[in-house]
This record gives sequence, structure tokens and C-alpha cells, in this order.
Amino acid sequence: MDAPVAEDPDLVPGERASSIVTLGILFEGSLVLVASLLSWAWGHSLWKDWAGATAEQCFRSTLLGLVATVPLLVALLVSRRLPGAAWRRLRQVVDDQLIPLFVGSSWRGLLLLSMAAGLGEELLFRALLQELLADWLGGESGRWWALGVVSLLFGLCHWVTPAYGIFAALVGAYLGLLYWSSGGLVAAVVAHAAYDFVALIWLVRTVAPGGGQLRSL
Repeated sequence: MDAPVAEDPDLVPGERASSIVTLGILFEGSLVLVASLLSWAWGHSLWKDWAGATAEQCFRSTLLGLVATVPLLVALLVSRRLPGAAWRRLRQVVDDQLIPLFVGSSWRGLLLLSMAAGLGEELLFRALLQELLADWLGGESGRWWALGVVSLLFGLCHWVTPAYGIFAALVGAYLGLLYWSSGGLVAAVVAHAAYDFVALIWLVRTVAPGGGQLRSL
């Protein structure tokens, strides 16, 4: 959902936004299938964090994920104010090419997109790739190498501009640490999804010309 999408001149903004959000949900949701198939092929237990988890554990992890969203949102606010040509270029791409695509989206659509991104990307990058690489490298140093390599890969997969790639890699490292320190994937999924949702809503409402409109349904 990070790359600019060609606009269809025959669609009004609301219809275009709904199409883009739907495609984003399908793409991010497909990562769940990809991660599940790869984990099966490699004999890795992808859903172990949910197996046998109690309601209290899920609640605590969800609350931790929501709290962990705050530093991510602070980082977003800071990045909007950083000087330098690289950060100005990032803001230009986001403001002029990315955010206008979501004007006219529904709150529900952006919520579903954010949830799909949180679940799909965290399953693939954290629960699968980070875990497998850490197991393969072995030892405490192997865990840190796995965190660094997968975070860089996460940044490359979100590469829109160099500044955005760096920002995404740092976010990936943060989510990877949250995944390990919380003892499960729920907190990372919640933090990822909550950040995406709040960031999209805030950017659409504040960056789009005239204040971006969002539909209730």
C-alpha cells in the first residue's frame, strides 16, 4: 500500500479510495496465507502464540500493544518536522501521492486495512522470518542478527524513498523487540495495526487539501 497507485479517471474519489483499500486488504491478507504456507513447508509453528492463550493473556498483550503505539505515533510526528532534503522529499511523496488516494475512504475500510497489515506483516516478518533466522543462526547473538536482518528487509519492502525505508526499518526493529519482549505476537500485531489506523486517519484529515473526508461506512 506504500507505492503510488495509478488513478482511474472514471472513478470519483470515494469509489477510487474504496477500490484501493479493497486491494490493500486483499494484498495484506494474502501475506497471512503466504506466511502460513511457508511455515508449513519449513515445519514452523506459526500460530503457537495463540494456542492455549487465556483471555487475560490476550487482554494484557492487547493493552501492551496499544501502549506501544504511542512511541510510534511520536516518531511519526517528529518525522513530519525533521529538516533535510530527504525528509522533505518523504513528506512530499506522502502528502501529494499517497494520502490523496485514501480521501473518501470509510473508517471501517481503513480499520480493516490496518488490521490486515498488522496481522499479515507481523506473521510474515516477525513470527516466521525473524524466528526462523534466529533459530538458524542460534545463540543470543543470532537473535540480534535476525532482528537486524529482518528489520532491514522490512524497510526494503516499504521502500518509497530512502528516508521512508530507514523509518520503516526502525519501526520493524521496534516491533521485533516488542514481539520478543512481550513473549508473543499479539502485542506487535496490535501496535502495528493501531499505528497504521491512527496514522492514516490523522494524515487524511490533516494533510489532504481542505481536510480529507472519510465516510462512516
